[in-house]
Amino acid sequence: MDKRKKWFEELLKKNIKINTVLAMVLVVALFFFYLKPDSKIAVLVACFAGGFMNMLNGIPMWKDPVKRTTGMSYLLFGAVIIALGFIIIQYI
Repeated sequence: MDKRKKWFEELLKKNIKINTVLAMVLVVALFFFYLKPDSKIAVLVACFAGGFMNMLNGIPMWKDPVKRTTGMSYLLFGAVIIALGFIIIQYI
């Protein structure tokens, strides 16, 4: 149990750095999508980055008893964004 708790605390410290990297990836993917609108990889990368950003922001809220439902919503919406990425690329 202590290993999980330490891992979670380290993840919270790295959360800002990971979100910054994912935001840059999202911006670059959207830029490439605007350059070439039929690019499936750009859409998929953008959906993955957005979904993982949502999920990473929901993890700390999920552990807080007061914000638990908000955290679960963030996690679920992140998974929905990733799933929508797969659905969108089939229609491009």
